Amino acid sequence: MIEFLDQLKRVGFDYATYSGISISPFELGEIIVKEKTLKEAEKKVTEIDKHFVQGFYNEAEKKQKKIAVWEDCKENLQNQLVANLEKKHTTSFYHIWDSGARASGESLTQIFAMRGNTTNYLGEVIETPITSSLWEGLSPFEFFISVYGAVKGMIDIALKTAEAGYLTRRLVEASQSLSIISLDCGTDSNILAEENDTPLAKRIYGRYLAQDISNKKEGIILTRGTLLLEKEAKIIRKNKISAVRVFSPLTCQLVEGICQKCYGLDLSKPGEAIALGTAVGIIAAQSLGEPGTQLTMRTFHSGGIIGDEDITQGLPKVKQIFDNVKPDKQEKSILAKISGEIISVEEKIIRQKDDNGQEIIYPLGKKKKVRFNQGDIVKKGERITSGKIDLEEYLEIMGRDICQNYIKEEVRKVYDNQGIDIDEKHIEIFARQMLSKVEIMSGGDSEYLAGDMVNYQQLEKVNQVLVVNKKKPASFKNVISSLKDLASYPDSFLAGISFQNTLKSLVNYSLYQPVDYLRGSKENLIAGQLIPVGSGFKERERFLKNK
Repeated sequence: MIEFLDQLKRVGFDYATYSGISISPFELGEIIVKEKTLKEAEKKVTEIDKHFVQGFYNEAEKKQKKIAVWEDCKENLQNQLVANLEKKHTTSFYHIWDSGARASGESLTQIFAMRGNTTNYLGEVIETPITSSLWEGLSPFEFFISVYGAVKGMIDIALKTAEAGYLTRRLVEASQSLSIISLDCGTDSNILAEENDTPLAKRIYGRYLAQDISNKKEGIILTRGTLLLEKEAKIIRKNKISAVRVFSPLTCQLVEGICQKCYGLDLSKPGEAIALGTAVGIIAAQSLGEPGTQLTMRTFHSGGIIGDEDITQGLPKVKQIFDNVKPDKQEKSILAKISGEIISVEEKIIRQKDDNGQEIIYPLGKKKKVRFNQGDIVKKGERITSGKIDLEEYLEIMGRDICQNYIKEEVRKVYDNQGIDIDEKHIEIFARQMLSKVEIMSGGDSEYLAGDMVNYQQLEKVNQVLVVNKKKPASFKNVISSLKDLASYPDSFLAGISFQNTLKSLVNYSLYQPVDYLRGSKENLIAGQLIPVGSGFKERERFLKNK
């Protein structure tokens, strides 16, 4: 060991600099006293084993308590490390442990204090910790159990990268038919962009303004239809405006594509509006899919140590939303159906009452953790218990617009938390696609039958004509389509049968949709035609005019 240290000194590794302060590794290795701290932890573990034998704990409780003891031990050593560093260097080192950098406090703790508990192949915590630090070196047994985490990381890279690639394929399949086909769809519908954890300037950049903005002194300062760029964002910031109404792909009324006004700026050409024929669906799929691969391959430096970010956290959330994965009954969160006061929290039920006296009773499962107390006011759609939100139930309670916004925000947060910058318009395209179909409940005076699945924008146009002619419009129910649904059952039978379940799709299309109008890119490629994007869009427009 002494020879090894001398060799390190000879190659110039006397000091390592962190946060502008020189810290000697030789100094760090000696500034904590581990023996006493470890003996205290071992004494507590022995007590836990005794209580387990006496029947006070079951196997799971014993394991959980042991892990908690070793986590406290590691934290104690970490605090010693910080305290001694601050004494020697008269500065605060706690910001190191709060930073997201690779050479974070967690890494320094593992190097100079102890590694702590690791995980096995299944991601479960091993109750026997690694008490040695990397500086001291691991015993053969400690090295053996530390390999689990590294192997798990390598397996995850292979499996999750494949999963991210498959997600990208589904994203492309679900959106390949969407392109810019018109300058203006004529809608007045819009969304409210508000300042939240993302600056307002970033949220509105590259969008068209849906309402005039004015102030008392100057009157109208920005007019409806203005493309919001840096100059306009500065005017909005100068006037301390915290919310702006803008056009969005979510509210575009076109049936087969998206218009320029609702999409806005071409993100690849600063200052230019999106051109007709741009394949915005495929661009959105690539923009979400490629960073999706990054989500699976981030932060492997933790080596399986618990407490660090796990590589599987980001992608499963995106997959859960886009694939509309229904949570198990035990995992499913109870959502408030009304806004009102929690009047009682009992063993098996929760009671809620609104201002009109309407009372709702929610059955409470054994494993569900209640997030509110008696007397608390809970808003409609809020989670009353912990767990995962069922998108279909959320849609039924909150309605179409709020559900679309929820999908957008939840996906955006996943990418933001990983430090990946995604323009919200890309996510909005998929939120729009997921709610693009509705189920007919009553056909009214339309040609639709109950049970038909119809494009939402198409139905809106049909119902408008019926209302103008004083006829009964069709009633419908909003439904959520997963990426697999969208890819398996598009309007084009060529696109549908080439994704999955070819025989089943052929039978279905031959009965209900035997004609393919070749509107998307995929079906045109299969048929050997020019795809209707870019120069192909212009060729198609020219052909249709001369026809």
